[in-house]
Amino acid sequence: PPATGQMAVQYVSGNFFDVLGVGFAAGRGFRADEDRPGAPPAVAVLSHDLWSSRFLGDRGVIGRTVRIDGVAFTVVGVAGPEFTGTTPDRYGAWLPFASIALLRPHDEGARRVLEDPADCCASVAGRLAPGIGREQARAELELLDRQYRQRWHLEPHGLRLSGTTFMARNKKMLPVFALMFGAMLLVLLL
Repeated sequence: PPATGQMAVQYVSGNFFDVLGVGFAAGRGFRADEDRPGAPPAVAVLSHDLWSSRFLGDRGVIGRTVRIDGVAFTVVGVAGPEFTGTTPDRYGAWLPFASIALLRPHDEGARRVLEDPADCCASVAGRLAPGIGREQARAELELLDRQYRQRWHLEPHGLRLSGTTFMARNKKMLPVFALMFGAMLLVLLL
């Protein structure tokens, strides 16, 4: 299988592409069963830039294997050209969050991130529904944070949110509301 060379990957929730309304140049996003802790399948969605440069836009890349840190991942999708992510960072591929266990099988910290509700931090990205403003979205996230902390008997942390709007490179994608959490909101909520 071809190696992808040096590239950055981002771990995302299984519904990442659905929530953001991302279109695909080829293939699909992740299915719910591909982001479950335990024995997740090794699947990846490639960025359009990586697909264009490394695979020369070959639609036959779907189903092929790429190696990421020595682990074989099956390519299930290629993001559309309008999607460059939810942060200023550029990623060559997106992996389901549960893939941490595949890439770091002997890392106790990685295991805790997937299993311990008190041991994670996360960035949350979403798309504002029509008619919903930032303050309403912030209030809903604060409520979800309180409910989550109550469910898992976690201490209040003082939710720190900052909203940033990113536009895709060609301005076709709807603005993305990226919210940063400082040391909170766990994988299960994602």
